[in-house]
Amino acid sequence: MTLGVMRRCCNACCTSGKTEAELFSYRLVAICWPDEVEPIQALWPAARACALELVERGPMDDLVQAMGISGQLARSEILNQAEGRPGWAVALGDLLLRAGNPDRS
Repeated sequence: MTLGVMRRCCNACCTSGKTEAELFSYRLVAICWPDEVEPIQALWPAARACALELVERGPMDDLVQAMGISGQLARSEILNQAEGRPGWAVALGDLLLRAGNPDRS
């Protein structure tokens, strides 16, 4: 969800006379970069920030191997580029698998 969409949702709360809880019966998860936390919290003062830590290389390697990527060079490059971020590792691994690269095994 972009910041613009979030602002429109907040404006809907203000102009309808209803509270956010009355308008929305679900929980919202906003995924953002660290420098975007404050603007998002300004829109939802009750929001709670939850920072995710980087994942160590061993578990990341297990994740990449579980995707079916067994080649040492391919795994090493994915892990280097992902820098502890599992989402990046999965995205990079998926690109490699979709390309049908023979070097992955």
